[in-house]
Amino acid sequence: MITLKGTFIAVLLASCSLCYGAESNECELQLSCGDCISLPQCAWCSDLSYANFTNVLIPRCDLKQNLLKNDCPRDRIQDPKSKITFTQDDPLSKVGESDVGKATQIKPQIISVEARAGEKITINLSYRQAEDYPVDLYYLLDLSQSMKDDLEKLRELGITLGTKMQSITRDFRLGFGSFIDKTVMPYISTLPEKLANPCDKQSPCVPTYGFHNDLPLTSDIEKFEQSVQNVMHSSNQDNPEGSLDAMMQSIVCENQVGWRNDSTHLLLLSTDANFHYAGDGKLGGIVFPNDGKCHLDQNGSYTMSDKMDYPSIGHLVQKISEHKIQPIFAVTSRVKDTYDKFAEMIPKSVVEELQQDSSNIIGLIENAYKELKEEVVLELKNVPKELDISGYMSKCPNDKVTEGELKCNEMNLNSNASFSFDITMDKLDYCYNEPFEITVALSGYNEKAIILITPICNCNCSTENYAAAVDNDTCSEHGSFECGACVCDPGFIGLDCGCNHDVVVLGADYQQNCTMDDAPDVCSGRGQCQCGTCLCNRIEGKTIDGKYCQCDSTNCPRFEGKICNDQGTCKCNECKCNEGFSGSKCDCSTDQSGCKPDGQDKNNTEVCSGNGQCGCNQCECFDDELSGNKFRGIYCENAPSSSCFKHKPCIECKAFQTGEYNQTCEEKCGRYQVIELGKDQSESYKLTCTFQDLTDNCVYEVWYSEKNDEIYAEYRSEKRCSEYLNPTWLVVGVILAVVGIGIAALLVWKVYTSMKDAREYKNFIRESQNVKFEGGENPIYKQATSTFQNPTFTPGKPTSNL
Repeated sequence: MITLKGTFIAVLLASCSLCYGAESNECELQLSCGDCISLPQCAWCSDLSYANFTNVLIPRCDLKQNLLKNDCPRDRIQDPKSKITFTQDDPLSKVGESDVGKATQIKPQIISVEARAGEKITINLSYRQAEDYPVDLYYLLDLSQSMKDDLEKLRELGITLGTKMQSITRDFRLGFGSFIDKTVMPYISTLPEKLANPCDKQSPCVPTYGFHNDLPLTSDIEKFEQSVQNVMHSSNQDNPEGSLDAMMQSIVCENQVGWRNDSTHLLLLSTDANFHYAGDGKLGGIVFPNDGKCHLDQNGSYTMSDKMDYPSIGHLVQKISEHKIQPIFAVTSRVKDTYDKFAEMIPKSVVEELQQDSSNIIGLIENAYKELKEEVVLELKNVPKELDISGYMSKCPNDKVTEGELKCNEMNLNSNASFSFDITMDKLDYCYNEPFEITVALSGYNEKAIILITPICNCNCSTENYAAAVDNDTCSEHGSFECGACVCDPGFIGLDCGCNHDVVVLGADYQQNCTMDDAPDVCSGRGQCQCGTCLCNRIEGKTIDGKYCQCDSTNCPRFEGKICNDQGTCKCNECKCNEGFSGSKCDCSTDQSGCKPDGQDKNNTEVCSGNGQCGCNQCECFDDELSGNKFRGIYCENAPSSSCFKHKPCIECKAFQTGEYNQTCEEKCGRYQVIELGKDQSESYKLTCTFQDLTDNCVYEVWYSEKNDEIYAEYRSEKRCSEYLNPTWLVVGVILAVVGIGIAALLVWKVYTSMKDAREYKNFIRESQNVKFEGGENPIYKQATSTFQNPTFTPGKPTSNL
């Protein structure tokens, strides 16, 4: 499925993904639109001017949001979605409105799905139970010795059974078969007399047999009664019976038994014994496994009973499901546990307890059929390994919702149920020509829904006629053009298939075309030279473009840390501002409301008073032609300050007959028209100057306007004059102030110290009056003499004579 676009592009995309690191997505590695849409998260841009038709290496297969971000037109993005179509959707039958045997219980009947890999598709089905649905009941009876009384009871109830079933549905057929066991040791005695009569001589019976189709399915109840009357019981030696052999033959022999394709298939097994299963045949020397095929002769006898082993339980369950059989096990209490476990492996099966003489067989069949009718089970068959099924959900009557299975209980006539499940198709290794077919079988019925799943392998654009591409020979006659990209012939590479792989891989001439003058690196070190054109690398967070990959989308002026103030696009290191913004950083608003005075009609007011231009919603004042200085003020409403000094001499001589031009006023100031304003007159001109007359130290204000070569000025005769203080008095005042402050400080200090001394003296007097002196010895005084006494000296006794 993958078409060659050249190993060149694959290598470039692989190297480009390294620029992104671990976060590069898998889409970028897909080389064709078909491969691209095989991944559910990917989309393909088929626009001619996108991606590989510039010198920026941008893959056409990418996440959809990336394609839109890179300016791929939305209508040129190939991102097909799965589609579901109901090819056959006949309405469900209502009770009494359909002919017998022609009811519709499941819809839609055929569903066609166009599936994209990885995309989850939800299938919804509806079910309604119909009236008089055809029923085929095949009665399979164990005719061993222990079931003799059951045969007698069935003979008595034959007509009653048929009549009762016809009350359930008008389209009813009944059949009958019997079984015992294999006719080899150790299942029977092989003594000649026992082969002829396996029972006692007092109560003889027919020879043992494996299985016999006594009566194919028929609507004639009398034939059923007659068939039951004609059969005789038999016997075998061991307790288990050949039940599984009989069930297998009665199921797979569709023509001999007479199963209809459009009916409910009920198989009633009546026995009081357990069953032999696969492997037990080895006891009788039977080693060939059961083949699951029909082996009935023209008389309805099972011919391979002694040659093939019993079927396995799994094998039998498979055939039950394949042939839409609903088993009813009518067994005695002694073996009921065994058949309960057996029934757990079979959908739509029932186990009922049979009385020893089978007297409850009619009620048992009626209850079992009712129980089977109340349960509806959907089975999915033929599901290929490429499909994953999940999300099973059943919405049953009484608002009961079950997840994890397609099954409902307690269904009644005309009651509705709905089922849903999800299908997800894996990525395909190749595109299948035929659709997948899944069968949703209604367990126990021959009705089914068919789901035909066709994989979406190709893009719609692959068949479009790109006239521009053909006319311009986009693929250089060495490839075909599909979905906006060239698919090159073997041996040719390049975005337009214009380069021979063997010639240009390391060609020096092509390298020169990819290098700027005086630049050391090919493609500025940020791209690869292919076919004489730079293909720039993709780097996360920025776009590298330009003829030599010299442009960087993050290398534009910033405002407050934002590239182009987030109000423009960085094109080759320059900001291209959005509408409403200007400037090298796109930080200037084109709004001009801030360049006109508030409180005025801004629609009729000149921008910047006619003396400047508005930039970034602020006035940028022009230079005055005469003075060369800029106009002043927020709105450039004030004349340049140097203009005032230029006009001062003429205004002084004209208004006050002073100044440096006073003697030559008429000669030098002839173009000045100066008018004095009265107290109640307002100014006529906007430009203003304030002058200081040094002769009298006064200030006056002048308003003027320049019109052509004439200067018109207005002034007021009142001046604002300032009086100067005599310096002598100023010096004397300062000296007196210093002396006064010093004297005041000395007085404060003297008062403070006097008050402190007086307070300490009072404390001394008070403490001296309160002192009390007491007499006594000085504890540290010592007298001048000391007295010592000899402790051994005794006075009055003479000393001894030596």
